[in-house]
Amino acid sequence: MKKILFGFMVLFASNTVYADDVDQLSVYDKKAHHEFDQTYSEATDYIDDSLEILDKNLPQLAGPWYISGAKTFVHQYGAQLVFINEHGSLSRGYFLSNTEVVAIDWGNLRGSLSGGNTVIIWHNGTYWYR
Repeated sequence: MKKILFGFMVLFASNTVYADDVDQLSVYDKKAHHEFDQTYSEATDYIDDSLEILDKNLPQLAGPWYISGAKTFVHQYGAQLVFINEHGSLSRGYFLSNTEVVAIDWGNLRGSLSGGNTVIIWHNGTYWYR
C-alpha cells in the first residue's frame, strides 16, 4: 500500500491515519517521515518564488468537498495541496494562481475556483462544491 507523508499526517490509499507528533509513529514511519522531508525539500526547490507571495493570500480550500453528493477532500499546506476524490484516489497538487489549482497525479488536471472559492470547476468537465 503506497503511503504519502505530509507533516504529521500519514495518508494511505484506503484511509488516513493522524499522529499528534512524530514520536507516535513507528520506527518505519519515522524513517519514511524523514525521507519524505528530504524528498519534499528537494522537490519544492523548483517552485517559483511567486508561490511564496501567493502563499500569504491563498484561498483556504482544506476540508470536505462534494461531487454529485459524494464526499471528496482537500488537504492544504500553504500553496501545496492534496486532493482526494470520491473514489479515494489521491493527487498531489498546488496553486497555479489564487484562482487556479493543479492536480499533478491526475494528469496535471487544472481546476478553476469559482463562487467565492466554494466551487472547483475541473477542466475535465466535473466540479466539486462545498
